[in-house]
Amino acid sequence: MVSRSMYFKKKKLIVALAAVGGMALSSSAWALPSFARQTGWSCAACHTSYPQLTPMGRMFKLLGFTTTNLQRQQKLQAKFGNSVGLLISRVSQFSIFLQASATNVGGGQAVFGGTNAGASPNNNVQFPQQVSLFYAGEVTPHIGSFLHLTYSGGGSGTGGGGFNFDDSSIVWTHPWKLGTNNLLVTGVDVNNTPTAMDLWNTTPDWQAPFFSSDYSSWGHVP
Repeated sequence: MVSRSMYFKKKKLIVALAAVGGMALSSSAWALPSFARQTGWSCAACHTSYPQLTPMGRMFKLLGFTTTNLQRQQKLQAKFGNSVGLLISRVSQFSIFLQASATNVGGGQAVFGGTNAGASPNNNVQFPQQVSLFYAGEVTPHIGSFLHLTYSGGGSGTGGGGFNFDDSSIVWTHPWKLGTNNLLVTGVDVNNTPTAMDLWNTTPDWQAPFFSSDYSSWGHVP
């Protein structure tokens, strides 16, 4: 027979394990661990649904992924919330991203009109579809980086896999205080994708869908 005290201990343990599992599976994990290690903020501090940004995230991006102007960012944090601290070891600016896909197309691949090299009639699986290595975050108090090397596994119409530099930037910024409540940010951005630093992700580089299978209709969008 289980005593009442043992019952409640077991119940507390189950609740604790459920909470840990919920955090492990949380959608707020969709962000770059390099930035979380640098700032100690949770992913939800800077992101809504990845890769869209909160006001806090836009300020962090505007300052070139540095925390030189941390006080102003903390004010945004206090106003908008969603900035739970993370206990992640702050040892590296490297992060890795792995993407896989499984696609089933109603009517088979033939509905796209044409042959897809390497594609079976349906139920295409890519593992990996994409692997990305990031070096991102503050380099000096005024210089930040977002370097993004990607391996694409190939697929429909891609001509096979290979490595390339994806959206990458090295940014120098300097915030200037104008009075009590105003801030002017000046800077220089060296990049290989001119529209990637848009704070609202409205430019062509950020067109939806952000992720798709190479074997879907979206895989044929140029």
